[in-house]
Amino acid sequence: EKGVWDEVRGDMKDGSVDVPEEVTESFVLKTDAQKAAEGVEVTTTKEGDGKTFPKSGDTLAMHYKGTLAADGSKFDSSYDRGSPFKFKIGVGQVIKGWDEGVVKMSLGEKATLNISPEFGYGARGFPPVIPPNSELVFEVELLQINDKKA
Repeated sequence: EKGVWDEVRGDMKDGSVDVPEEVTESFVLKTDAQKAAEGVEVTTTKEGDGKTFPKSGDTLAMHYKGTLAADGSKFDSSYDRGSPFKFKIGVGQVIKGWDEGVVKMSLGEKATLNISPEFGYGARGFPPVIPPNSELVFEVELLQINDKKA
C-alpha cells in the first residue's frame, strides 16, 4: 500500500509537484548567494544555542580540523594540539572564510566550512602545507564567545 510520502516522492520525480514560484525563487537566490557571492558554505553538523552569535571584535575559542578539499589531507588541527584556537573575529586575524562563516554559527554549534580559494589562502597558498588556489574544508566547533562558554 502506498503512503502519502510515496505519492509525493513519485510526483517529485516526474515533475508534477506544483511548487509556488516565490518558494522556488527564494530557495534559488539563497543558494546562489551562499555558494557564489560569499565564498564560504556553512553546513551545521550539531546545533548551537540558536541565539548567541559572534559579532566583529568578539574573542572566540574554537576547535577545528582543516583539510584540503582536493584529497582530504589534514593540514592543521587544534584537536591534535589539545587546545582550542583563540582569536578575534571580523578583524582580519583569520582567513576571510572564517571571518564570514563563523559569525553565522551560534554558541556550541559544530559545522563544516567549505571555503573557496579566494576566501582561504588564494593564489599564494600557505607553503608547504596548502597549495596555491586550494579549496579548504574546516570542521569547526564554537566553544566560547568572549566570557560565555557553550
